[in-house]
Amino acid sequence: MTAKEKQTEIINTYLKPTLKERGYQTSGQTWWKDKGDFFTLINLQNFSWNSKDSVDFCFNIGVAVKATMKDKTKKKPTVHDLNVYLREGFYLPDSRQEYKYKNKTGYTLTDKMDTDDFKDEMKSDFENHII
Repeated sequence: MTAKEKQTEIINTYLKPTLKERGYQTSGQTWWKDKGDFFTLINLQNFSWNSKDSVDFCFNIGVAVKATMKDKTKKKPTVHDLNVYLREGFYLPDSRQEYKYKNKTGYTLTDKMDTDDFKDEMKSDFENHII
């Protein structure tokens, strides 16, 4: 399995169901939750240097205030609507900033890495710190 296929599997088997369970809607690699006057938003950003064997990505997480959104119907925010956003590392303690799947840029997944182990580590980040 390529790194890109592994990333897609992790998104489909862990990230999408977990965020849906917590009330997030999704479009592509963006998830949002309506909070009244604003949305909380999580966006997965892939990097241009990725290959099929190695995928680096991060999460942009923030707040989209409805009054300032480009879409005046205010039903579906995008990463470009974020008024305030931070990468996932902001939410993680020092001990989770860098480990075998995480570096200063974000997460790294290769075709040689164990998918279940990667998923467990990302799950720990999301469920203990980010969500």
